[in-house]
Amino acid sequence: MINIEKKFTPVRAIGSHCGTGAVMNILNYFWGTTFGVKDTFDVETLIQLGYFDWNRRPSESEIGYFLCQMNFKVKEFVKAEKGDRKLFLKDPKAHQEKYGYTYYPLVDIDEHIKKMKLLNNHKNYSLIEGIDVDIRKIIEEKSSSKSLFILGFNYNKLYGTDFPHGGHIVVSPGFDKKSGKIILAETSPNGELVYKDFEEVLDAMEGYEFVMVISLSF
Repeated sequence: MINIEKKFTPVRAIGSHCGTGAVMNILNYFWGTTFGVKDTFDVETLIQLGYFDWNRRPSESEIGYFLCQMNFKVKEFVKAEKGDRKLFLKDPKAHQEKYGYTYYPLVDIDEHIKKMKLLNNHKNYSLIEGIDVDIRKIIEEKSSSKSLFILGFNYNKLYGTDFPHGGHIVVSPGFDKKSGKIILAETSPNGELVYKDFEEVLDAMEGYEFVMVISLSF
């Protein structure tokens, strides 16, 4: 566990563009860029490979693929049966029913699957699936100044709000050394570090637990 507050300053992104805010956090941290709320749409256009669509948001696979293309290493850990990724690619609805989660309505499933296939074959990406995957242990073991984490969960469930859609992607630098809580870099509405009990975050993942470990590939 590390105390990373002094070196990690979360950015603010336009509301509901949390995935883009996560990418800006990663680029600012590793590259020293200064992306902020004014850059939300420009960065989202980059993530979507040059095409910005008001009616959709980039999924974690699109974000992972973009980061791989930017020469980051993306290692994804999923608590699921081995080979379960194939079920999602074949029948995403059956996958959702199996794990009981609700997909964010503004994510285009077809585009998500397309990018997931590209991501699976990228040289900078690796996937580990297994029922015995321990998300907390992975974050604890890999927490350092050289890594950040991408988590996905139901925002409404974690924060007790009643927004129209609850899908949420956030970057975490790891666990706080003093409190032992997970640090979440929330990009909206203010751009701030939020501290949560990790079990609450796991519960908000609604049965489908995953973490992407992001690091430089050189």
